[in-house]
Amino acid sequence: MVFEYEALVGHLYVVGGRSISAAPPGALVEVAPRKAARGREADTFFTLVLPSGDSIAPTMFYEQMAQLAAERYFNSSGSVTSGLRDVFHTLNQNLVEHNASGKRAYEANMLCAVLRGADLIVGRIGPAVMLLRHEGHLRTFPEDLTEDEALYTPPLGVQPIPNVRMTQFRVAAGTRFVMGDANIADFDEQKLSDALVTSDVTGTLLAFKDLAKLQLTLTAVEFVLPELPVLESVLVGESTTQFTASGKTKTSTREMPVVAVAPPDGTAPVSIGTIIDVPVVPPEKPKRTPREQKAATEMQRRANRSIGSSALIFSRFLAGINRLIDKFFPPPKEGQRGWLSSPTAAGLVLLVPVGVVMMVIVMWLSGTGQSEFEMCLDETLRRADLARGIPSSERQTVISAWDQTLTQVEGCRELRPADPTLLGIRAEGRSTIDGLSQITRREVYAIDSFGPGTALSQIVIQGSDLYVLATEPQSQVYQVQLTSDGEQRATVGQAIPSMRTDASVNGYPVGQIFDIAYSTDDNLILALDKAGVLVTCSPRFLQCAAQELIGAENWVNPVAIATWSGRLYVLDSGVGEIWRYEQSGDGSYASAPSEYFGGQGRLPGGIAVDFDIEDSGGNVYVLLSEGILRKYNSGQQQELALVGFPVGQEIQSADAMYLDDSPIANVIYLISQQRAAIYEVTRGGTFVATYRPSDENMFALVRAVVAAPGQDMVYAVSGNAILAFKKGG
Repeated sequence: MVFEYEALVGHLYVVGGRSISAAPPGALVEVAPRKAARGREADTFFTLVLPSGDSIAPTMFYEQMAQLAAERYFNSSGSVTSGLRDVFHTLNQNLVEHNASGKRAYEANMLCAVLRGADLIVGRIGPAVMLLRHEGHLRTFPEDLTEDEALYTPPLGVQPIPNVRMTQFRVAAGTRFVMGDANIADFDEQKLSDALVTSDVTGTLLAFKDLAKLQLTLTAVEFVLPELPVLESVLVGESTTQFTASGKTKTSTREMPVVAVAPPDGTAPVSIGTIIDVPVVPPEKPKRTPREQKAATEMQRRANRSIGSSALIFSRFLAGINRLIDKFFPPPKEGQRGWLSSPTAAGLVLLVPVGVVMMVIVMWLSGTGQSEFEMCLDETLRRADLARGIPSSERQTVISAWDQTLTQVEGCRELRPADPTLLGIRAEGRSTIDGLSQITRREVYAIDSFGPGTALSQIVIQGSDLYVLATEPQSQVYQVQLTSDGEQRATVGQAIPSMRTDASVNGYPVGQIFDIAYSTDDNLILALDKAGVLVTCSPRFLQCAAQELIGAENWVNPVAIATWSGRLYVLDSGVGEIWRYEQSGDGSYASAPSEYFGGQGRLPGGIAVDFDIEDSGGNVYVLLSEGILRKYNSGQQQELALVGFPVGQEIQSADAMYLDDSPIANVIYLISQQRAAIYEVTRGGTFVATYRPSDENMFALVRAVVAAPGQDMVYAVSGNAILAFKKGG
């Protein structure tokens, strides 16, 4: 798999006021190995482990922690956030066990980040800072570097449940970010911003070197497109496009060539890494962690005990057999040949030891799985008890503890999926987390589904009709009629022949349809393809028409359409513009479009994902991929901010929106596929609810959402299915 972005990676390591021409020992960047867990194949993992506390460990200690973190992440399953939490919990438990053993106690601060597509998911423990500059804006993690409570959290190895903080960013080519120690928080924010807008990564490192006083450790990264040449003064590695195809798998900043770049002012050189895709020999298989060693020892002890008990029972059984033989087959009289001296008896003598060995092996193997499950269950119960004992006032710690417990539950369910104890603990953990995070769980069910390989991307509701757009294997629009209560389908989904790829309407060939909409002014369903061919059909499909929109050749990346007051609006994410088409007297759109924003008022290119328009007033709401909702009127931005979200539920990534224009509702729905959630907010942006399904797999591929006015029903498309749930439960 080719990676969407590659990274230029550089390091700065200042000790005692002098920069050291070497990468910090806890800095590591790795792309996914060839045998990464499912879903991790295109991920890139960044980490920085920093010393903490009074005792500074040997260099190897931080290197091994970084390497173990990468291995643990790529071997884990589930979402990116669950994988990062598993990394933090594992390393913290190892450190806690080490410190409790009476050896010299160590602590560590840690930053981890995972690049998946255009999403950068970041987690941290302890005093550590991340900076990111994207589309001209500087963002920090923690958000307020002057707030000590947010910055100086407990490090790894201090408490049994680590205080994990996580966030998410969107990135693009040219986005630059820095992971570093808490000394960064002492620098002026404007100077931090200036350091991230230098001409290259080298300039960023030099800028931070000028800011550094006695101590500073950081890793700087800039994302670039794989096909672009490298302009840095570094050695150039192979492209991911090449090495993924050739089977080469791992990369590591510790193994990358380092070039000393001499600054113009003659100061000490700064270490600059190269592109992350430099293959190295995979490391040797890591040693078992203390927890794994303890589990293996316990399993061996139980196995030995089982073997010993089995052997004792079997020896008693053989003694009884021996007495029976003496009774029924007494020794022969003198001069006679006994039965036991026959060939048959000799064969039995040889088979008995073999039988004993086979029986012991079978008994041992049959007991091993049981022992493994019991050990896993014991650990689950221990974690659950620990989570229950944390005061509810320590909200984030409670959530982290139950997250760790749920991770353990899923591991045990691989051995016994339907175990009632595990299911009960999972229900308790989810209920606790949902209550603290204000998550509303609903029973989500499918009301219709289409063939395997079908991918639904859009949904429109009009009265008792649903219209859905499938974009894979080719675009096709379907109509589904609902029952009067809206809870089930009344008819099986029917394909609209004129609204599909390769259809021909009025002589116009239909290409890849990217969105659909319903015009209440004309009572028509509309479908628009990438080439500008607009197909319109009456609700009962008695007649369809098509036309080619003027100016479609100027579109870069059209992603959504909407209608209002007889006009057609096309959101072009590629140029950050909304193209507005006026309707002619015959109902067609015969003139060239005008720009809704125009000139300097355009949106940043590439980040708008969806939009909708109010029926009354014509306010335009635009959703950006980084979870920002903007409001415009006549092209002018209006005041709007998403507020009131519970801690940890802030939207960091968004994919689609729906404006419920009914007078009763007056709300907006936002989709975050990464969170597998549908958010409900007021038109003013105030948080109302977070909806998640009881079976979280139902929203794994959620793409679009609508609501039925006055029926308390919400519909969404995910994968090849149309889903439904009641807001009121």
